[in-house]
Amino acid sequence: MQGRFFEEFDVEDEILTGERTVTDEDVRAFARVSAVATGLVADTRLTRGTLIAFLGLEWSFRAPLRPGDSVRARLRVAETRPTSRPDRGLVRLAVDLLGAGDAVVQQGTWALLVRRRGGG
Repeated sequence: MQGRFFEEFDVEDEILTGERTVTDEDVRAFARVSAVATGLVADTRLTRGTLIAFLGLEWSFRAPLRPGDSVRARLRVAETRPTSRPDRGLVRLAVDLLGAGDAVVQQGTWALLVRRRGGG
């Protein structure tokens, strides 16, 4: 069966995939892959002791990343916003994962819920 062409995609189309059971190995593999980027942020100690929750991400893959490649992350605070609770605020980070020659290999934004100073 051939896939859809561009012209066959209509806004608001909904596609339901087949079911797949997530295995322990799937979880470990995802953790290993995501640990590359999140581990770099943890290394900065940017939110050590202040991170309440990782709320979400938007992410794109800009160039190949292969085993043996060395990467680092460039983070830019894109938004800060207090929440209705006085002990926390939203921080949105723009993240570039940089490969050889500082080429952007992955890019996106992370939304973090972070403790506020003196908020309790």
